[in-house]
Amino acid sequence: MKISIGMRVGFVLFEPGYHVSRAIVVMLDGLYPHTSWFVQSSTPRSKKEYCYEVINEKFIAWKVRETKNEIVNEFANLIYVKRAFGKCLSITEKRSLFYTFKSLVLRNEQGVVAGMYCLMNTNTITLFYPENNEQKQIKIKIDLIENESTEQSLKKLANVFSTNSKSTMKQLQSILKSFKKVLEDREFIRQMMLLDQWIEEDA
Repeated sequence: MKISIGMRVGFVLFEPGYHVSRAIVVMLDGLYPHTSWFVQSSTPRSKKEYCYEVINEKFIAWKVRETKNEIVNEFANLIYVKRAFGKCLSITEKRSLFYTFKSLVLRNEQGVVAGMYCLMNTNTITLFYPENNEQKQIKIKIDLIENESTEQSLKKLANVFSTNSKSTMKQLQSILKSFKKVLEDREFIRQMMLLDQWIEEDA
């Protein structure tokens, strides 16, 4: 949404990405109420920060700064703002079909709370949830999703996800079993990886 404060021009981005649960104010001059750098996610191992900047009347730069093992990596994405907002769900859903990073995440106003994620070309799933005021991360092999250790971690994750943890536990187990079958189809994974690469390069 384009805004003006006196002679100053800016934009307000509502939900610029499904993972950003706040309105972002982007002023052309970079002054108040411009949203400056903020921490989007932080774990003991990594931190991700975002910042938005007007490039011209057509594009806003979405800057990303990732710090992992004290190594800083910065890059930028573009948000097109010249035309009216389109069908977000249809575009997002189509892209997500071939996106090789899959995740199931619980969020609140402050950001990520708990969840699990996996790269499709690996056989490891990472579970994460708060425990004793820290973010706990558990990596499990997809072949071991039904062992006792994994079940204990899933129970803790289910407790964070819902008050009805027993039902949520069954849902998480069902999701992981279905996901395991997908990962076992190597030809499907190969084709999906190629499509994802093609989309990234074409973009």
